[in-house]
Amino acid sequence: YSDFYKNLYAFIESKSCYINLIYNCKREEETQVETKKKYKTTYSNYQKSSSVEKKKPDESSFNKIKEIVKEKFPKTSDKKIELYLKEIINDAPKENCSLHKILFVRNEQNIFVKHNLISYLFNFIDCKTLLKLKGCSKINSEVVSLYYRKILYTLPFKDDQIKTNIHYWRNVIDYFFCRCGNLKPLDRMNCPIVLKTLEQNKNFCVINPESMDSCIYISLDYFKENLITSCTHKKPLPHTCNVRNEISGIKNLKTEQIELNEFIHEYYKRLTINDDEIMWNVCYFRKSKEFLTILLFEFLKSMLTVLNKYNGKCIFKKTEYLVNCGHHITHRIWIQMFYEYGFESVDADKKKNMKNYPIIQQEDANNRTLYLTIADHYKWDA
Repeated sequence: YSDFYKNLYAFIESKSCYINLIYNCKREEETQVETKKKYKTTYSNYQKSSSVEKKKPDESSFNKIKEIVKEKFPKTSDKKIELYLKEIINDAPKENCSLHKILFVRNEQNIFVKHNLISYLFNFIDCKTLLKLKGCSKINSEVVSLYYRKILYTLPFKDDQIKTNIHYWRNVIDYFFCRCGNLKPLDRMNCPIVLKTLEQNKNFCVINPESMDSCIYISLDYFKENLITSCTHKKPLPHTCNVRNEISGIKNLKTEQIELNEFIHEYYKRLTINDDEIMWNVCYFRKSKEFLTILLFEFLKSMLTVLNKYNGKCIFKKTEYLVNCGHHITHRIWIQMFYEYGFESVDADKKKNMKNYPIIQQEDANNRTLYLTIADHYKWDA
């Protein structure tokens, strides 16, 4: 390598913030590749046309580090800087941080030796700062996640009533969606597709807030996404879905598979915090939307690690349904999670035994599937 490459490498290696920018460049490249793969396989024309939020060129980590290098080496051409920066991104310097060497030490079992001290120190740091720390490096991310998982371990998810996974899952949902916080429907006055439809109808109907109704229902039942068109408004249940409930009019139905981050974002947008000292007693000083959202995120992340071990899968979906018949508008959004694990190849002998013991088969099935549907419903009726 040339002298310029060595000087550039030494310059970037001199500060941890420069190294972090290089690692961010690598992560941004990987994210772009994953996004392109995701949007090549589409579920509807809507997904093809939906815009992916991209960073502005001047906000990207690559341009930030490029500007820093340009200030240090003003006589070097942009082309040469870009070329050598790409080389360094592929072979990034190792992180050089005293905090990692002193505090984030692991033993032979790959466990953080000072995890109790780390948790004690993190108790004095607010959520936003912890999130920034989490994004600095891989080891920082692991340590912050460990801190939140330790808090999760102390939460009251277990009780004497637990017999199967569904009982535990119900306690988890009750904690995040009912006791510590509630979900409120999105304000449809900030929803472009609903506003556009209301604009079309206002020529022949009076539109006022009194004629609008919205609600959120949380369900642990299994819902196929197409049932969004035939369910009831207030309390959608699988057995009450009927084609007779469908409204005749101009319809728009779209479903897309989303990532865990998007699922969590949908939760955060609707979340309001309950001021309940009993439920927040473990971490009352952290009572906030951000903290509760991060806890749910870390809990679901832990659930996803189970899938690799037990041959499972988890799918997150967002379904949006709009129907307009002139004097009536229905707009529904379903945010869903389908979690299945532990499925094995069943041979002929096993199938025969399952037929002889249908009760065992049913119990086994109940323990291996978990579902969640956030049904955000809105209607306007003239």
